[in-house]
Amino acid sequence: MSRSRSAILAAALGLLTPLGLVVGASSAAAATCGDPVWDFNDDGHTDAIVGGIPGSKVLYSEASGDLANSELGLAFPGAIMEDEVYPESFASISLYESAGDEAFCSLAVVGVPNATVDGVTNAGAVYVFRVVPGGDQQYPDDDLLFTITQANDGLDQTQPTTNAHFGATVAANDQTSLSDGPTPLAIGAPGETVDGVTNAGSVAVLNLTKTGDVSSARRVTRAPGKGVTKSSALGTSLSASRGLVVAGAPGRTVSGKAAAGSALLIPTDPAVPVAEVTQSTAGVQGTVETGDRLGRSVAATWNAALGRHEIGIGIPGENVGSVSDAGQVTSLRSTGSANLSNVTSFTQDTAGVHGSVETGDQFGHAIATLPQGAKASAWLVGVPLENIGSTVNSGQIQTVGESKNRAWDATVAFDDGPLTEEFRFGAEVVGPRGDRGPIWLADFQFDDPYVGLNLPGWGPISDISTDGEFQGPFGTAIGG
Repeated sequence: MSRSRSAILAAALGLLTPLGLVVGASSAAAATCGDPVWDFNDDGHTDAIVGGIPGSKVLYSEASGDLANSELGLAFPGAIMEDEVYPESFASISLYESAGDEAFCSLAVVGVPNATVDGVTNAGAVYVFRVVPGGDQQYPDDDLLFTITQANDGLDQTQPTTNAHFGATVAANDQTSLSDGPTPLAIGAPGETVDGVTNAGSVAVLNLTKTGDVSSARRVTRAPGKGVTKSSALGTSLSASRGLVVAGAPGRTVSGKAAAGSALLIPTDPAVPVAEVTQSTAGVQGTVETGDRLGRSVAATWNAALGRHEIGIGIPGENVGSVSDAGQVTSLRSTGSANLSNVTSFTQDTAGVHGSVETGDQFGHAIATLPQGAKASAWLVGVPLENIGSTVNSGQIQTVGESKNRAWDATVAFDDGPLTEEFRFGAEVVGPRGDRGPIWLADFQFDDPYVGLNLPGWGPISDISTDGEFQGPFGTAIGG
């Protein structure tokens, strides 16, 4: 995707003012724990993190009245930089326990699943940073608080394992305040070998102390009474919200059907059992079929007004009628890990959903929650292989569940012509938090890959350019 195409997409999506990286554009005091964990610089506005090679991070923050951006170079260990191993997942957590712990109330968690650990290749590691914005400095290594690997005490393992890809996904409770204390952190290792079964995958749900020790942990490799299957890849997707972690295992064999897929509902309380959702679960539309890949994407939110978790699960390989890999999303509600209700499914043939089912669209490849206050949450759905007109795989992001669903794609007219093929807009999407709209990622197979942000209040969509700051792909991960 050429630099001129960056301007094209901005125009296509209604951008009023281009958003570039302005190094050191704002400076703020250290966080005082009065704001949500994703307000890293305590300015009252929501922040986000974007990754790139060689592993430097960009955090951009919304200052009062406009978008002022500051680059934060999170300093990784030297080996990470030398190997050009890049981040693939982000979360924001708190280790806040008392009024005296202000330095631990807004931390950035970064998963680097291809990291070599103690000589073990692709074991993966998770790095926890204290984020203190200000000026244009690169922060020293001591802002890397600690590193989490499979060998941490409390994770039921003694050493890292080859190709586990620990940290491929990370997720934390979607806190809006810090009154609940430390944030449980979930970490996916979809490549882990379990009981001799390769790529079975695992998920660790843990609490950390301020020294980086694991104070409590729950490591999950399967639903109760179920075995593990080769290439299940549990932990491929993760979402966490208020006491519940949802983890996708899109490669799981179900009823003899390879890669039919499943999703596990994992309470953070180890005393509460894990539940599994597949297409054999009551209410889930369709039947268990080879290659459906249920759980490629998952999303969860706690709806406080209605007293329930709302969960979305993507099934991008679902065949709709005779249309292969058209894709489907299933939503459900939970008031307990095994207490599921209002299980509904929708495709692009469902009334009110944009587009129509087509071969290979993979509707539901990405999904995020869209809270609607006291109403049931809506969903942001990525359809990266959607064809727009004759433009193949240009992609689309749409909402499902609003009173009037919306869609963003390349259909808006602009001066320089349409987007090129294979842009794959909607490869990943992160839902809105605080006063920030969603952020999104296009498939980063280009020399100039692409990340964007919906401005506060659902205003114009902006792209985030690299301005030559990175040596390789920008937008390897988004979050925060």
